[in-house]
Amino acid sequence: MIGEKILPCPPGILYVPSHPHEYISWTTTRTGAKEIRLSIDHKVIQVIEGSFCSCAAFADEGCLVTGSSDWMVVSVAACRAWSVIVSGSRDGSAAVWDLNRAVYVRSIWHSKKGGEMSAVSLIDINESTGYIATCSRLKLCLHTINARPIAVLDLTKLANHNALYPTITSLAFHEREYSYLGVLATGGSDGSITLRTWSADGTPQGEKACWEFVTLRSMKVRAPVGRGISPPPAVTALKFLGESLCHGEETGKSFVWSLPD
Repeated sequence: MIGEKILPCPPGILYVPSHPHEYISWTTTRTGAKEIRLSIDHKVIQVIEGSFCSCAAFADEGCLVTGSSDWMVVSVAACRAWSVIVSGSRDGSAAVWDLNRAVYVRSIWHSKKGGEMSAVSLIDINESTGYIATCSRLKLCLHTINARPIAVLDLTKLANHNALYPTITSLAFHEREYSYLGVLATGGSDGSITLRTWSADGTPQGEKACWEFVTLRSMKVRAPVGRGISPPPAVTALKFLGESLCHGEETGKSFVWSLPD
């Protein structure tokens, strides 16, 4: 999203913030060219060879973060407001980095067994609170900026869990200057969109507060029309725009939801 304009990006392409006519591109396969290209008005003006880029994120229009040389890093997010980078790896960890000093700080672990199921493939950072949301095929986790755990959701226990496909394929925080209720939106491979908050209201009286995710609302995208019986497309991207929610699908289409107060 650039300003108020939605610019859908296919895998391997990322628009430069505040510059809708500029974008970077990289190969999304191991066998492709190991380079990053900067294009302006669809003309390549700069090529960085030997980059081995597997994912990328902009901290701002002048700072690009990429991962990684050995294909261990599968996701990355950056936040200039909190000067933090979070990178998700195949080994089940999400590393927190200091953006200003470019040094490692600490790790968030989903599992220490490694493997495809525990790879941290989705990350988002709340610019208002610094909260970090990370997701693998096993868990959805919420941590503070200092990597202290707040809430964890076991995805294998959800009704829509499927061992063949990721339960969650996208996520995004609702950003506003003040909100009494934090909201995290997640999109699924089954075409579902779920709005969740986190609360300790369910903790038994007299016991230590235990925070957990609470579902606020669930929605479903429409299945393709005119192609017989087919399942809804996976929700591959989410972004809040004020009090509206934009979602992108694996079909290449994007839609906007108007949310209630």
